[in-house]
Amino acid sequence: MRRALVVVFGLLAASGAARVAAAARADRAVVVVIDGLRYSESLGDLSGSFTPRMAALCSLGTRVEPFLNDGDTWTRSAIPASWMGGWFGSRDTVLDGQETQYARAPTLFEAYRRQLGRPATDCMYFIKWVNGLWRQSFDPAYGPEWWPHTHMAGSGDADVWSQFRTIVPQYHPRLIYLYLAGVDGAGHSGSWAEYTGAIATADGIVGDLWAWLEADPFYSGRTDVFVTNDHGRHDEAHGGFAGHGDGCPGCRTIMLLALGPDFAAKRRCAGPHSLTDLAPTVGEVLGFTMPWATGRVMTGLFAPPDTGVPAQPPGRPLQLNLAPNPWRGRQSVAWVLPRAGDVALDLLDLTGRTRRSVRLSGAPAGRGTLDWEPRDDRGVALEPGVYFARLRQGATLVALRTVVVR
Repeated sequence: MRRALVVVFGLLAASGAARVAAAARADRAVVVVIDGLRYSESLGDLSGSFTPRMAALCSLGTRVEPFLNDGDTWTRSAIPASWMGGWFGSRDTVLDGQETQYARAPTLFEAYRRQLGRPATDCMYFIKWVNGLWRQSFDPAYGPEWWPHTHMAGSGDADVWSQFRTIVPQYHPRLIYLYLAGVDGAGHSGSWAEYTGAIATADGIVGDLWAWLEADPFYSGRTDVFVTNDHGRHDEAHGGFAGHGDGCPGCRTIMLLALGPDFAAKRRCAGPHSLTDLAPTVGEVLGFTMPWATGRVMTGLFAPPDTGVPAQPPGRPLQLNLAPNPWRGRQSVAWVLPRAGDVALDLLDLTGRTRRSVRLSGAPAGRGTLDWEPRDDRGVALEPGVYFARLRQGATLVALRTVVVR
């Protein structure tokens, strides 16, 4: 059984780890982190006007919604958290005469290399040139001996992508982390044109990356790609796109798009999941474990193996429909149940908090409907924005995105 290549930061654990994802089909992985891209300008934009390439790729892969930064919404904290699979923090140090920080727990790179006995050139970290490069851990069981090969060059995302295309064919690493910093810097400029221009560059790189991987026989059909962010940006109610760093929905809500042989096309994986879940999920793909991670494997992200047996039992699947959507006054919620039984219907905001709950005991099989207004369980009007309606019956659930407008 092959494993996929992933470009990501994460955490791994004990040596000699056994593969736990029986359904994983890839043996290479690439993780792309777009620093500071707000959800409303990425997959949260229903029109795809800011990220048309990624919007098109959604038809080939699986989106996780909601996907959240549930810790510190600053890059200096979020990137190490994604490496370590938890919010363990970093520590100041001086290396090679430069002030910098290092991760306080082992990282994905170290675990991948040590547990699987891989050379440094088999896991690569691509980043533009920076003064104080963040480092991986000095954990006694892992540490610098197991750090990745870091390629730091250029001044922007286009340079990093150019270096990627030059270096990767020479070594064909199975684990890659591609860090694109341009969107965050452009956002801090306060110029909407500069910010959206940087988004267009990153979006183009993601689209070109997928086409490039599919054209290379070493990666084609064997590589899982994860596209995500470290944090978002302030929503309009909390200061707008020029800043970030608090717990507002704009800063907390990020995206995750998964592409590759392990993920079904045109699918949404119902969350909430968080940034710290990414590293354990990469470990599930590549075959290492991360016992210290506080994040969890996103098992629902993986498509079931092709066994020739239908993934669902015979009969009607669990179905959910919302109309109108977007909505402002009253919305009709319609469903189809494959069997009679208890049903839970919840409306979640982008932080994963349940704002409205409906419980139906002994609901009959087949079709059912109810109407609800955009109010929480206390009767307070919901603020405009993106929400998720989630219908659950037993271990089966389905979720749809819905938008409340003024």
